[in-house]
Amino acid sequence: MAGGQLMLRRKMLKPGEDIYSRKAPATYTYQDMFIGNLLLLEGFTFQLVWPDDYALGYMELHPDQFPMSNPQLVMSKFRECVKPVYKQFVARFISTTKLIYTKFRDAIRDVMGDKITDQEILTLARRYATPLEKCQLPQESLRRLAQDMLRRELYDDFERLRESFLYKDPGKAGTVTRRSAYSTLLAARLPIHLDLINIILDTLAEIDGKNEKFVNYDRLLHFFNYKDNPSTPIAPINIGKNMSWLAVGRPQQMGPPECMKVDISALVDDLHLEEELKEQSQ
Repeated sequence: MAGGQLMLRRKMLKPGEDIYSRKAPATYTYQDMFIGNLLLLEGFTFQLVWPDDYALGYMELHPDQFPMSNPQLVMSKFRECVKPVYKQFVARFISTTKLIYTKFRDAIRDVMGDKITDQEILTLARRYATPLEKCQLPQESLRRLAQDMLRRELYDDFERLRESFLYKDPGKAGTVTRRSAYSTLLAARLPIHLDLINIILDTLAEIDGKNEKFVNYDRLLHFFNYKDNPSTPIAPINIGKNMSWLAVGRPQQMGPPECMKVDISALVDDLHLEEELKEQSQ
């Protein structure tokens, strides 16, 4: 069967629906499109295994429509499940900071069992995937691409974004850790491809004496602000289609799940359970 000919643009009925019922039969929607789900289409059973990186990025940019791709919701769900076994969970990885995806998936499954879907596990894995090597693209090319994405979506809430960075910088040093910068941009739902955000942060980050990466957030905001600091407009392109690593001259960020590495120590830190458990024990 030729690609795209099974569904075309038709609405596909769910199994067991009666087309002659007075009630409109249920059809598959985007909410049924998540990793691990089984779809019965025209007598054929399909399992959704692995979407492309653009599809995952799109879902993460629209968490209201795709709650399984909302890292905050998934993290909250995991936090509640891991709380009773937190000490044992941490002890498993006391000498390990990074896990390959399959081991990370198994570790999450050991805690949550069937209470979490493959899609939600992947959302956590992408949230804590180890940063890539620095991009070789000129900063101006990255800035033009980022500003084009922001301009297309009419995003201009840079003042509120700066307030979020100030909250993460109580000492008023003017910098935050790379990890904190990423989580701040993610929470702000910046309409920029997640892979591009990682590339920009790695490009702008500076390393201190303790070998930790920091980002000057005023410089980052200046980089994004197409109103006060506009770059030369790029030629109109389909961002989704062209945001591939062939287009930007580097390997794909995530690749197959077996190749992904997850920073388990960062996930443990973001659980913030250490202090809570100490208070409960006192």
